Amino acid sequence: MWTRSEIRQHLQDAHRRVMSVAAVQRQLQISKNLERIEMAPYLSRLCEALAASMIAEGRPVTLKVKAQDGTTSSNEAVSIGLIVTELAINALRHAFVDGRSGGMIAVGYEAAPSGWRLEVSDDGLACPTRSVRVWGPASSRLSPGSSTLL
Repeated sequence: MWTRSEIRQHLQDAHRRVMSVAAVQRQLQISKNLERIEMAPYLSRLCEALAASMIAEGRPVTLKVKAQDGTTSSNEAVSIGLIVTELAINALRHAFVDGRSGGMIAVGYEAAPSGWRLEVSDDGLACPTRSVRVWGPASSRLSPGSSTLL
């Protein structure tokens, strides 16, 4: 049987997930008529919305985006947004607990003619630095003048 505190925590987690998915949807509605999504502004706006809905005031955790200019299809953007959302929620829930002072979740995106790469890392409790990397198909395009960031 769950305690009231556990029930409250589960409801708060569910609320955060719903708000995060809503943030992804809002970002995509803005660019609804576009076939290609500019990833740097998309990820920046998404992470700003995630931070606003998931990081409580006074909680010293930063969600930082380092994304290079590039585009991807709207379907890939949805998938990338959901991956970032889930990994950020997991880091906030498991890596930054017990009143830890400071912390950062970093989201990196780079595009190349051969595809794209997404990296989400944190400097939370379990490891000195954890990182998840995802490589995407070659359908992503590198914008002129872009360079590797990660």
